[in-house]
Amino acid sequence: MELRRKQPGKDTNEFYSRKKINLSKPKHDTSYKFHELITTTPHVLISSFDIHGHIKKWNNASEELYGYAADEILYQRIQDTILHPDEVQLFEIFLRDIRTTLQSCIPYEWKTLTQDGSLRIVRSTLSPIVENGNCTEVYCISVDITSQKEAEKELRETQAQYMELFENSTDLLTIVDTDGNIIAANRAMAEFTGYPKETILKMNISELIPIDDLELIKRRLTEHVRKKISSPIEYKWEKHDGQQGILEVNVQVIREKNKPTAFQIAARNITERRMLENELNETYRQIIETLIDFIDTKDIYTGKHSQRLVKDCVYLAKQLHLAERDIHDLEVAAILHDVGKIKIPKRILNKFGTLTPDERRILNQHAATGAHAVEKIPKFYRVSKIIRHHHERYDGTGYPDQIKGSAIPVESRILAVVDAFDAMTNDRPFRKAISIAEAIDELECCKGTQFDPLIVDIYLDYITRRYDGEIHSRECLPQPLDNAINLF
Repeated sequence: MELRRKQPGKDTNEFYSRKKINLSKPKHDTSYKFHELITTTPHVLISSFDIHGHIKKWNNASEELYGYAADEILYQRIQDTILHPDEVQLFEIFLRDIRTTLQSCIPYEWKTLTQDGSLRIVRSTLSPIVENGNCTEVYCISVDITSQKEAEKELRETQAQYMELFENSTDLLTIVDTDGNIIAANRAMAEFTGYPKETILKMNISELIPIDDLELIKRRLTEHVRKKISSPIEYKWEKHDGQQGILEVNVQVIREKNKPTAFQIAARNITERRMLENELNETYRQIIETLIDFIDTKDIYTGKHSQRLVKDCVYLAKQLHLAERDIHDLEVAAILHDVGKIKIPKRILNKFGTLTPDERRILNQHAATGAHAVEKIPKFYRVSKIIRHHHERYDGTGYPDQIKGSAIPVESRILAVVDAFDAMTNDRPFRKAISIAEAIDELECCKGTQFDPLIVDIYLDYITRRYDGEIHSRECLPQPLDNAINLF
């Protein structure tokens, strides 16, 4: 028999059977109210069938889910309409048990099919209607749990993927509870420690970590819980056989209802990486020293001048809260900022008297020349930018690119101020040094034109305090650190 799909908006009143119910009875009649309650209850599928599975009752929620109107599905067998073929044999066993025991069955999850063939999962309770000691009808109350089952399936798949990644990760992965007891560990962790995984799962994390390092990790865990910090920890490890190295450790808090319940600890052995970095840094150090030797050979003033700038540049960088990496780049730039002068003829570098326009043009090429030489060294790209722009002017009239204001890297603006002060207060072949007070006045005069005003103010306060007793004509300047954000 071909069943018709329920038409939208059609109201089904034949709930009990094809035999018409007298709907003209007063609405206070108990049976009428019960009929209406069952028919209109939303989201709960209420139906019934005889002992062979022929459908006798079918409410609106069942119509909505399965697409069958009551007047087209009544008297059809549930096994032939909505029940999935895989479930038919078990369903008939349930019916047999209900007829035999006259008892309700435990709630069970069934695979069912809608009119268009879509799969739905329902949880149903089957209860017998008993008349004269015999089961004459079975009531079925069901709830659609398809979405819940799909979510559970996705969760299981996600958990399986996570466990596979966890187990096969090359990082040392461990999960510990809030007391430090290890509740999970991967293969890499077992291989690193030398303990079988079964043994590790009976241990406390304190048994694997030296006491000093354990205190460090405890403090970091506290920070994670209170401040939600996730920065890595580095510490040295040593095995029982004397082998040593460095681990980089990240800790993630596992929370339930916003309460910490466990910690996932991911450790990476970075010993070899650190050794390579140290070797590379040593190579860079040798390159810098070689370049300094070249500079000293060409112009001994330039080499000593560059080394004097480092301390003051670092001071200003820290006052302006620059990152450690930026401070390191500024240190290197301060040492190498005049490396381009290697290509400037000595007759120009050491000339007594005023330079000619052509000589000045040649000398001014040293910033771009030095930057070009340094940028070829891996890891020194940012250093090259600092060097290139340390002779730019705040008002845009400097060289080589005539950029101005905040377009000039902040490290270059720092270097420009410190470079000028040192140059003014030390003897040069073509002139004598000026006094500290005169150099201070010169920096003050050039604020906003040649130099960044904020950097000048911070530096002059530092200079004033450093040379306290030598300067009498100048009042101590306040530190305008609150405006440091304007530098960026």
